[in-house]
Parts: sequence; C-alpha cells; structure tokens
Amino acid sequence: MLKYLFVDFDGILTDTETEVFHRMRSWIAQHTGHSLTLEEYALAAGSWHAHLVDYMKNLYGDHFDSDAFYRFGRTLEGEVLGALPLMPGVRRLLDDAKNLGICCGIVSSNLARTIQPRLDFLHIRSDFSFVLTAEDVETLKPAPDLYLKALDVSQVSPKEALVIEDSKNGIIAATAAGLKTLAVPCTVTRSYPFTQAWLKVDSLEAISLAEVAERFAKESA
Repeated sequence: MLKYLFVDFDGILTDTETEVFHRMRSWIAQHTGHSLTLEEYALAAGSWHAHLVDYMKNLYGDHFDSDAFYRFGRTLEGEVLGALPLMPGVRRLLDDAKNLGICCGIVSSNLARTIQPRLDFLHIRSDFSFVLTAEDVETLKPAPDLYLKALDVSQVSPKEALVIEDSKNGIIAATAAGLKTLAVPCTVTRSYPFTQAWLKVDSLEAISLAEVAERFAKESA
C-alpha cells in the first residue's frame, strides 16, 4: 500500500533546472571558455552540482575556481527560485494525495535556506509532512542517504513509499535506498533514458495518482 510520496524539489515542484542551466552555461563560458552542454549539466542535476564541479576540474584542473562557482550557484538558485511557479500537475498531485490519504515529504539536495521560503511563496508548506535538505545528511544524491533519512523520518518501509524524481542522480539515490521511483524528466534531463525508474512519464499532468497507487500496491505486495 502506498503511504508516502518522497518528492524532489528542483525540476519536479518548480522548473529551476532549465533556468539554472542557462545561467550556469553563461558563467562557465565567461570564466573558462567552455560551452556547457545539456548532457554535461544533466550529470550534475539533483546533486547540488558536485558532479559538474568534478567534471570542470577534470577539464581545467586548478584553473577552475570551484569556490567561486559554488558561490555563484548559491546566489543563482536563490534568485531563480524566487520567480518560478509550480510545475504543471503539481497542485493536482498534492490534492489527490491528500484525498487518497497519502502523505508527502520533500527530499532535496538543495539548501534549506533556498527551499524554505519557496514553500510559503508557492503556498505548499502544509502539503508536506517533512522537508529534508542538504543540511540533513553528510552525503548528497546520488548517495542514498537522503532517502534513507526520509524512510526513517516517515517511519514507512520501502514498499510503502514512492519517489518522484527528475534526475539521474535522484533515481540512483532512491534505487540504492530500495525505493521505487517515478521519473518525470525536466527539460535538461529529458534525454536521459531513466532505465532504473519503476515508471516514467513526460509530465505530472499525464498521471492519475489513484492508478499509480493501485499499480504500486499490486507490484509491492
């Protein structure tokens, strides 16, 4: 029986990934001359850009200022998140979850100071039982720590929770924690095959949570 949805924030609740990609591409081009591709950025999506930093260090070594990049990233995400609405289908998903008696929690590699103000701006704070962010674990996605923490906080088993993610790193993290995943690719992750996902849809608008919950219950029995 499906009791909990563990929901990623960036790319699922709001389309931050697309805007962040374009601004990061400009910053990286300005500071290194490298033209960041969608495929390269997709490697970092869902992991607070740690993988992107590693990639750029491999290309440019000590010439890449990772501290400056992190400072830029933190400033950027605060600016971007302040202007973006809910993704299509999110409001209906949250309402359907409430009507079906399914709880929801946010599980994100982003920072609490970035996400918390957005919950009030988007009027969704009351829809979530808990919010887990980068500060809550030592190792971020694709490590399973955040999802293991979510299981502990929610007091449910992996057979009672479904993860909604838009990134490769998020899917890997959830799978490593023993959880089924619903992949909903955003613009920058759309080319990734998501072969590890239990289910993949193009948009949250394309799903019926009641049907997903019924299928989940049958396959988790």
